[in-house]
Amino acid sequence: MTPEHAQAGKAGSRFLVLCLFLAAYLVVPAAFALGQIGQALGQGPTSLQVRLKVANGQYVVAEGGGGQVVNANRSQAGPWETFTLIDRNGGNLTRDDQVNLKTATGHYLVAEGGGGREVLANRTAAGPWETFVIVKVQGTQAQGVGAALGSAAALSSAIRSGDRVAFRAVNGQYVVAEGGGGGIVNANRSGIGAWETFTIEIVGGGTTGGGLAGAVGASAATSGQQSGGGAQAPGPLIGTPMR
Repeated sequence: MTPEHAQAGKAGSRFLVLCLFLAAYLVVPAAFALGQIGQALGQGPTSLQVRLKVANGQYVVAEGGGGQVVNANRSQAGPWETFTLIDRNGGNLTRDDQVNLKTATGHYLVAEGGGGREVLANRTAAGPWETFVIVKVQGTQAQGVGAALGSAAALSSAIRSGDRVAFRAVNGQYVVAEGGGGGIVNANRSGIGAWETFTIEIVGGGTTGGGLAGAVGASAATSGQQSGGGAQAPGPLIGTPMR
């Protein structure tokens, strides 16, 4: 090898090292920044617009759109029978996620006493009594690319429109449509049967509650929310009984 070739080889090596340092200097911070942006976009609860159908085919309803009792006696679904399901875990809705159910007037469903009593729709804030664990009872068949690419575990845990689910209150008891529908809704059952099983119909949503996406989603949700009429009286403190 001539001295000229050796000199050119050393220069090429130095140039390659310089390129690697530049790549590390530029790419690593950019990747970190993108990761931070992704985290900001994905953080916080997500929300879905859902309807809940009971064993006899009727829908769960928050009477008056909220602020009153909860029944399971409607043959058709409208604003009073449509709830904003807030997935407190964020991301996709999956089994065993903690959720809140908000009515058209902005009230939350509550299992009085944390369970063992009736379900009402008269809370203005969500605490333990207003938080339920959604349990997947039976699922629909996954379709399309997601079914082909997703893991079996992920597919089996995901909750989709048409799936049958149950809701567990903080005391471990389950929400029940008494008589399988046509009457009141309680949260006082120790196991899951037909009366404690609801078919979830997802009719909209997918909003993220945190970061930039949360700001956009909150604005959209506010502009599209159904009005419940006149001003509502302030609710009780979280977790305290109504008088």
